[in-house]
Amino acid sequence: MNYFNDKDREILRELAKKQVEYANSKENEIILKKWDALKNGRKETPTVRLLFSNFTHEVITPRLRCEDEYARSIESSLLQTLVGRELFNDDTPITPDFKVFWNTWVNPFGIKNKITRSSSNSMGFHIDPVIEDLEEDFEKLKGGDFGVDREKTKTHRNSSRYYW
Repeated sequence: MNYFNDKDREILRELAKKQVEYANSKENEIILKKWDALKNGRKETPTVRLLFSNFTHEVITPRLRCEDEYARSIESSLLQTLVGRELFNDDTPITPDFKVFWNTWVNPFGIKNKITRSSSNSMGFHIDPVIEDLEEDFEKLKGGDFGVDREKTKTHRNSSRYYW
């Protein structure tokens, strides 16, 4: 079953190929040696890694070319792996795999918070306070839970949509 049009499929394959090339490059070997030195406490060349998660709308979104929404999510994931090297030449190690993350949830203290977002096209938001007076609202701080939905993750991972 084909989920993506030929153009989207070609874009994803091109990005996946590029990721594998970066992962197997000499430059990546040098970067991995830098990280190994850091891990083992050796004072060698420092690593530089740009974390761009606060401005993906500037470095990822404009580069998206796929049409299908699901293809765009895969494309975005691949671009997030590549952007540090391609745009900033940083020391982010690149692996040859495509990561599928666990489907997780967290509910701290069992409290449902309220998020207020800007009406403009901004990335900012405000988490409205749940506790106004700690002494008065202390009983609100109880319980909570977190976890992973292994079945949902397994179903997603094994979905034929990944075979492109």
